[in-house]
Amino acid sequence: MNKALAEHAYGIELDDMIIPDLDFADGICLQEDDFSMAREFFHKVTRIAATTGLQINTEKTEYMTNTHDPPPIKCNETELKHVARFTFLGSTISPDGDISPEINTRILRATANARRLNAYWKTNNIPTRPKWTIHTSCVRSALL
Repeated sequence: MNKALAEHAYGIELDDMIIPDLDFADGICLQEDDFSMAREFFHKVTRIAATTGLQINTEKTEYMTNTHDPPPIKCNETELKHVARFTFLGSTISPDGDISPEINTRILRATANARRLNAYWKTNNIPTRPKWTIHTSCVRSALL
């Protein structure tokens, strides 16, 4: 990644910092304000990754823009999928910053977790304190 960033400061500006990417395990989220620079950044990362034996999985790779009809991005002659929103590290990201789908997903997850624990809540054999610990771990954490 450092090699890809060597010639140009790719990324989005936040306060006084430029954030080029978000990395996690085998996933990466490249960020750029300008579409042509984003495409260039992606191709640069792809070329540098290839020199180390890494390949971009074109079936899993998606891109998102804040325009309705962006030009395509290709990787090894395969056109990448353009999406209106995507999930990265369990959070839904949308180009307009709308967090409603993310909030709804978290509420649904927490509700489903609470329903699965229904029999547990009704049990009189278990004291209240461990029940609240389980509630915090399984239900409240789904909201965070």
